[in-house]
Amino acid sequence: ENSELKEDIEEASIRINTTSTQLETTQLRLKKTREQLNSTKDLLEVTRRNLTLTEADLANKTTMLTETQEELEDALNKAKCELNSTVTSTWDMLYSPDIFNEILTLEKLAYFKTKIEKLSCFVGVRMTDTVIRFFKLYHGFGQDACEDYED
Repeated sequence: ENSELKEDIEEASIRINTTSTQLETTQLRLKKTREQLNSTKDLLEVTRRNLTLTEADLANKTTMLTETQEELEDALNKAKCELNSTVTSTWDMLYSPDIFNEILTLEKLAYFKTKIEKLSCFVGVRMTDTVIRFFKLYHGFGQDACEDYED
């Protein structure tokens, strides 16, 4: 009986040592897992901060894009020439949407005929920026401009 008790105690001691070793191994794995978890939490926090910054940047860029699109729409809705809102010479009226970059017709000419008789020799010519700059350059030539530059 004593020997049985001794054997039981030895077996229990072996199981306790084995369990103790397993417990130590499990505690080490738990420690490593907690370290990995903390590292992952730190990385997650950095990622969250970067995401917040990226979202703020995206919001800023979206606002800038919207403003740029609005400016572009405004610009497209205006006449294509920089001189469309100011009159610096008689020829600036050629920048009106009815004439600028359009074929000059007799109907369009009739509208402007009372203001500028000099245009009659240019019927059939597309009113481009180059043509209008020509008029501005030779503003003082009067009817001679048509005669001098007919070809």
